[in-house]
Amino acid sequence: MTTTVEFTPGPWKPGFIADSDGKLVWQSVEAPDGFSIATVGRYLHRYESGSRRPMREIRPEEASANVLLIAAAPNMLAALKFAYAHCDPTPGREKEWRCILDAIDKATLNP
Repeated sequence: MTTTVEFTPGPWKPGFIADSDGKLVWQSVEAPDGFSIATVGRYLHRYESGSRRPMREIRPEEASANVLLIAAAPNMLAALKFAYAHCDPTPGREKEWRCILDAIDKATLNP
């Protein structure tokens, strides 16, 4: 039996999570109801072997770019599905057509 799991409906928007002093701690992606879908912080949560020191720091500008990309995901998936449904696979353009289909499959867990 196949089970289909849907993602949280959009539109998603950038947000932030602050500490008790109002200082920005994490940047987030929020659903229309304010539910946090994803958080992007200052550090990647992978540590060097035997250490609690992060392997890499994420600059605030990079975190913001990541949040914007994640927030755009439902719209991008809808655009890909529209392109797939309304565009003819012109001979000689199979590579572009396959790229669209591969992106849809990756986003919807269809191997």
